[in-house]
Amino acid sequence: MIRCPICTADYERRGVGAGCSAICKLEIKRQKLMKKAERADILKRKLAAKKPGKWRAEAQAAVNAWIRWRDRFDGCISCGRTNATIWNAGHFLTVGAHPELRYHEDNIHKQCARPCNKDKGGNLIMYRQALIEKIGIDRVEWLEGPHEPQKYTVDDLISIKAEYTKRLKDERGHALKYEFTRNRFAFTTYNHKAVMLPDVIHDEWPSLVPFRVKRGDGTTSKAYFPEPPWAREDVPTVCLL
Repeated sequence: MIRCPICTADYERRGVGAGCSAICKLEIKRQKLMKKAERADILKRKLAAKKPGKWRAEAQAAVNAWIRWRDRFDGCISCGRTNATIWNAGHFLTVGAHPELRYHEDNIHKQCARPCNKDKGGNLIMYRQALIEKIGIDRVEWLEGPHEPQKYTVDDLISIKAEYTKRLKDERGHALKYEFTRNRFAFTTYNHKAVMLPDVIHDEWPSLVPFRVKRGDGTTSKAYFPEPPWAREDVPTVCLL
């Protein structure tokens, strides 16, 4: 027997959903709809109370995450090192002096946090030399040229955050699907649920690394993969043992 959450009467459940009668079932549904509306109203008020500076920071974080993913196979744009502990998305022209280029992809590149970004102020001399090799002198001179002032509204910042968040999710999902399914690994989506080892390891990837794979139900298992260069930083559900 089950106690009805509305009238507290004991009843035997039949069918789907709680409630001892049609009236109680309708009341349960009405309460759920009211709670959903309350949550939506709370979220709306929280978004309305958020200051523009918070939106700018969130949009910048989304762009920076995309830049680090885009340049995941590159070293530091300034010094070229590839073994930094922390990676930043460093601006060539600073946000304070050139706010109109704050979210421009040509102006942001992967950079080691120390020493280049934090200790050397961006290491701009080496940054410019590497940037010319990467995107060409014409685009660098365009960045350094005059630009119209840009004032981002809250709607602009929301759209920037949504765009780069979606791009990052799509690119990560495509990379996982491409890197593993072509070698018979059973990864099909970004939030993968299970893994299957291949029967034959391809000759071009003979070196295997043990990984701990987390399934959707919370259980984990041990598996061996050729180490992708982005696994430890960008895939939270797969980690080295």
